[in-house]
This record gives sequence, structure tokens and C-alpha cells, in this order.
Amino acid sequence: DEAEAKRAEILRFHGIKRLPDGTRDVDYPGGKFNLSDIAARLGLEQLKHLDQWCAKRRTLVDHYFSTLEPYAETLSISLPAKAPEGEYKGHSWNMFCILLPLPRMSITRKQFIDEMAARKIGIGISYEAMHLSTLFRNKGHRDGAFPNSERIARETVALPLFPTMTLADVERAANDTLDIIRKSLKP
Repeated sequence: DEAEAKRAEILRFHGIKRLPDGTRDVDYPGGKFNLSDIAARLGLEQLKHLDQWCAKRRTLVDHYFSTLEPYAETLSISLPAKAPEGEYKGHSWNMFCILLPLPRMSITRKQFIDEMAARKIGIGISYEAMHLSTLFRNKGHRDGAFPNSERIARETVALPLFPTMTLADVERAANDTLDIIRKSLKP
């Protein structure tokens, strides 16, 4: 049954369904039941590289900070909290998310993502305001109830970050981010 298959697909990953614009919605509670035995075995093998990959991610994140920080205040870009020097242990840096200064920009987040894609740079959207998902709207939650959550969900983008990236890749992603923001600032 195709409808049941769609429901099972949504249930197996937190009740999340992907929307055509790349964002997500939650209709009902689900779980995370998508790890096969083969994937688990591969994961165990990959754990051997975890320390090395985390160290590489920290190096890449440091480069994102050094490239973006000088312009963050002027361009109103919100960067993630930086771990105090020497206190990286325990932070995996699985993502590097920034908040776009959308109120100052003449383009939407979708247009920013499309422009980055045109430059061959993939951008992720990972955080939604949960109270605006179908699940919680059905429980009475509405727009405006949690304005900070809504603003963060609206403005957050995840810049590329993976262990095989180079410092040049990070620099290109960061500089293209800055370029698009600069060009789209309202007068």
C-alpha cells in the first residue's frame, strides 16, 4: 500500500517529511529506525577514525571562524558559539550553522541557497521551529508564539563541513557566503 509505505518512511525518521523547498515538517511523532546491520558494521569501522575526523573538523571550523569573524559584525551574520581555547574536546562540530542577516538582505534564504548551489556549494537547512510543524499546530501552537525560535529557524543555514574538505574549500564557501550577503544587502 503506497500510503502506508509513505507513512512508514516518515515514521522511521522522527516523523519528519521533506517538503519541496528543502525544509521539513513533522506530522506525527516518529523514531529513528533507519540503521541496518550493514550500516552499523560500517559505523563501527568508522568509529576508529572519529578522533582524526573530529580534529579535522575543528581545523575546518577554525578556518570558517577566521574567514567569517572579521565581517560578521559589519554584515550582521551570527556565528555559532566558539569553544574557549583548548576546550574542543566533546564538540564534534557535526555542522557549522550561521544565521543570515535576512532583515538586511534583499533576497530570501531560498535565494541564498540557490545562489550558493549555482556556485556548486551545498547548503543545508537543519532547524525548524517545532511549534510550527503540523504535529504541534494540531496541538494549538501558532506563528508568533516563540519568536526567537521562529527567527532562528528562518535565518539558519548550515555551511558545508565534512572531514575530506580542504582549507581552500572552507575559504571558498565562506568567501562566497560573504559575497552573496554583501551583494544582497539593502541600501
